[in-house]
Amino acid sequence: MNDQRDQSNWQPLKALSVLYVEDDDDIRPQLELFLSRWVGNLLVATNGKEGLEKYMAHQPDLVITDIQMPVMDGLAMAEEIKRLAPTAPILVTTAYSDQDYFLRAFDIGIDKYVLKPVNTDILLATLVNSAQPLLQHREIEQKNHELAEQAAKLQAYHDRAEEEMHITLYLMKRMMRAEGLRDTQLRYWLTPAQRFSGDLICAARSGDGNLYVFLADATGHGLPAAVNLLWLNRIFYRMVEKGFTVSRIVEEMNASVKQQSPPDRFVAATLMRICNVNRTVEVWNGGNPKGLFLDGDGIPLHRFPSLYVPLGILGPEDFEPHTEIYQWPSAGNLLVCSDGLIEVENSEGAQLTLEGLTTGVKGQPDPFTAAIDAAKQHLNGAAAHDDLSLITIHCP
Repeated sequence: MNDQRDQSNWQPLKALSVLYVEDDDDIRPQLELFLSRWVGNLLVATNGKEGLEKYMAHQPDLVITDIQMPVMDGLAMAEEIKRLAPTAPILVTTAYSDQDYFLRAFDIGIDKYVLKPVNTDILLATLVNSAQPLLQHREIEQKNHELAEQAAKLQAYHDRAEEEMHITLYLMKRMMRAEGLRDTQLRYWLTPAQRFSGDLICAARSGDGNLYVFLADATGHGLPAAVNLLWLNRIFYRMVEKGFTVSRIVEEMNASVKQQSPPDRFVAATLMRICNVNRTVEVWNGGNPKGLFLDGDGIPLHRFPSLYVPLGILGPEDFEPHTEIYQWPSAGNLLVCSDGLIEVENSEGAQLTLEGLTTGVKGQPDPFTAAIDAAKQHLNGAAAHDDLSLITIHCP
């Protein structure tokens, strides 16, 4: 038999498994052949008992059943199926119009009927109508399953990333030497924009008692920027311990960044040596904001501008390691910061600027606290978008 129906109209049925229950040996083979052309998987039973057994064994998507059958009638089977699966779609084919059958079927939860003799067009349309909610539910379940799998993968990735970050953070903290940062002449403030800071502060005393302080600000934020600073941290402590000069230390740092980092990665840096005996500070500043020497009232007596490009831009043959030496006339404080501090923006997008920071510390005997207060007041509760670093060094 050549069926001329438009296949696209009934395509949803190909995704379904259907249980067909009919005891009439004349009707069943014809409808079985017809249904087998349209549904994905067809199960056939000759009475309600056999139909119930096949339903329990195979869990088909949809049931088509006659009513009056030997052993167990269609409504009794449907009632048992509804106990097992209350939402199971069941379609009844019947030659009866007796009201009692329909009331009983309605009580069971059956609301789809096709009268005998079965019109196959009506049967197909009824099946498609019953199939739509099933297929929509199946599609939602599939999407939920895919989303759950994706969420599980993302969670696993997040857990691995968290573990790696904890290990990296632990190793980085181990590499930092906290004893140098606890020096009584030094006060520092470092607030990262992310978990890992792209700014680095190091401090250590050389064998002759001079205090070396290093402030670095790597390109970018977070872990990539922090990793870029690891070898600078090691170079600083190793070379200060061995008594190298400021110029020699920055030369080594520049060569390391140039060799180890990608071409677009560099490090703004300020390296200082404070000698209390001679009352001098030696400074190399490449790319950081101007450092300030403040008198006891917070008035700037001297500025240390950035005379050179950041570390990692120039090769060894072009790098300038020359330093500036300043002798302070009376007790005061040396103040240096990263650009993140003076570039904090308020709600209107205006930056604090170095002039704003200088105004904030002017006339204040405690420039460290005054500088932090100036930055926080300027932010006025807004979040900073860059790492914030501040150092003050008391110079007696």
